[in-house]
Formats: sequence, C-alpha cells, structure tokens
Amino acid sequence: MSSRPLVLRIGTTAAALVIASFLLPHTVGNLVVLDFICVAAIFAIAAIGYDLLVGSTGLFALGQAGLMGLGAYAAGYTAVTLKGSPFEAACMAVALPLAATIVIGAPSLRLRGVYFGVATLVFSILVTSIATAWTPVTGGATGLAGIPPLGGGNVLKVNHAFWLPLCGISLAMFLALAWALNGSRVGDAWRTIARDEVLAANLGIDVFRYKMLAFLLSAAFAGYAGFLFAYYVQFLAPDAFALRQSISLLLMVFLGGAGTVWGPIIGAFVVHGLFSFIPSDNDWFEVFFAVVVLAVLALLPRGVAGLVYRGAALLRGRAGRRGPSASKPEAD
Repeated sequence: MSSRPLVLRIGTTAAALVIASFLLPHTVGNLVVLDFICVAAIFAIAAIGYDLLVGSTGLFALGQAGLMGLGAYAAGYTAVTLKGSPFEAACMAVALPLAATIVIGAPSLRLRGVYFGVATLVFSILVTSIATAWTPVTGGATGLAGIPPLGGGNVLKVNHAFWLPLCGISLAMFLALAWALNGSRVGDAWRTIARDEVLAANLGIDVFRYKMLAFLLSAAFAGYAGFLFAYYVQFLAPDAFALRQSISLLLMVFLGGAGTVWGPIIGAFVVHGLFSFIPSDNDWFEVFFAVVVLAVLALLPRGVAGLVYRGAALLRGRAGRRGPSASKPEAD
C-alpha cells in the first residue's frame, strides 16, 4: 500500500474523532452518556496499545491493566503527594510503566507462548498487591483520594466540554501513531514475527528488538490511559486494575478485531457498555463475564472488524459479478 492513501485515511479518521469530541458536549445533553464516552475513550487508548502487543506482534499478554494501574498511581502520587502539575503527572504516568517494561521485558520476552502470558500476569498481580500494601504511597486498600480536578468541575460534576476534547484528541493521536506504525516496515516486521519467529529471524529481523518495541509502546499507551483515568475519577483503588480489568482489555481487543488498530476502539465501547449495565457486585456478574469471553472467542475469532471486512468483500464481489452483465448493451 502506498503511503499517501494511508496518510489520508489516518488524517481523515483522526480529524473526525477530534471534531466529534468538540461537538458532542454541545449536542448530547445526557451526562451519563457523556461520562460513558469519556471512560470508554480512555480504555480505548489502552486497548490500542494492547493490540500492538497482542494483535500485531502475536504476543499473548495479561499485564495491560497492571501497566495502566502503574501509570494511574504514578499520576495520582505526583498530583497528591508531590503537588506536581498535570504535565508532570502525565510524564510520570508514562515513564514508570516504560521503566517497569524495560526491567521485566528483557527476561520475559525470552519466553514464548503461555509462559510470556503468565509472566505478564504475575506482573499485573504484583502491581495490585503493591498498591494494596504500600499504604503511605498508594493509600492501600482504602484507595488514593484527593487527586485535583482537571479542567474545572469535579468527579460529581465533570466538565465534559473540557474532557471530551481531551479524550478525543488523545485517542486520535494514539490511533494515528498505531495506524502509522502498522502501515510501516515496523508493522511488517511485527506481522512476520506473529506468523513465524524463526522465519522472521532468517529474514534478518531482530525479533527481540521489535517485540521490545511493541511492549514499550503498549506500556506508554497504558500509562497515559492511566493518567487520564486517575484525573477523571479522582480516586484510585487497587481493584480497578485487577485481573478482571486485564481480561476486559483483552476482550476489547478481540471483540473489536485484533490486529486492526481501530477495532479495539469498537471493542472498548462495546465491552465498557456491557459492563456498565451490570454492576460488578451482582451475583451473576462472573457468569456473565465468562459467557461473554467464551462467546467472543468462539463466534467472533476476527472480531467486529472481521465481520466488516467480510461484508465489504461480499459487497465488492457482488458488484464485480453484476458489473459485466450491467455493461452489456440492451437488446433493441
């Protein structure tokens, strides 16, 4: 694919997201809907980064919620204890997950398949355990409160005229970055690695370096999403980044369409929507969660994006079959 159509598609999609984010606060009067869009957009940023690791590179990981939690607590601690600015909090939220990824990436990326997934799962559990136990820094099990409001308003009365554009611009930027990477030689290398690591190595691809790049980008996306989440809810609790959240993010990727870049955005809105209507303290929540996961894996192996691509291919095929007959001149 030439670069010009790709740039045009990226620019058009990003511009549409930004324009919509500025218009929605003035056209949608339902505060619950606006709140839903903001939170779903935040999770979509983490899901897009997760897709670079799981969908593009083919690495099975379960630590995205841990990286997001690390970024959220870094932002919260910077804001509450260090009295830092939102910019400093955002930098810390991205830097800490990146540093953790460098530390755990070197040994864990040597592992393959389910072993890498277990290593990232252990890391996610470790983050939750530290957040629960390190009370002076994280607030412990009672949570970290007192994160200052961003853009005016507070958690009870959110300034959606500020937050929706912030989330929309952020989502557009990260989507554009991921889309550009997947359309470049980096994306080609990732897909080759996902297909066959031995083949990729024989073709001269530095497998470890490209896997590490995907891991680092995934951590940066998750860390920034954690920063937005911390300032939006203004309260952090360890349970928000437990194993259930990692599985939810994984479900967002596979439901939307792994390896499609924009598919995880659809997945984020659908999954967050489903779980918003069923409280997590409901006795049937775990059953519902398990059924949704199994249904997606069994019925939508390529996600919603796969259905869209298949539908578009069928339409093109039908148009192609009708074309020759339609071009014949009618008999007099």
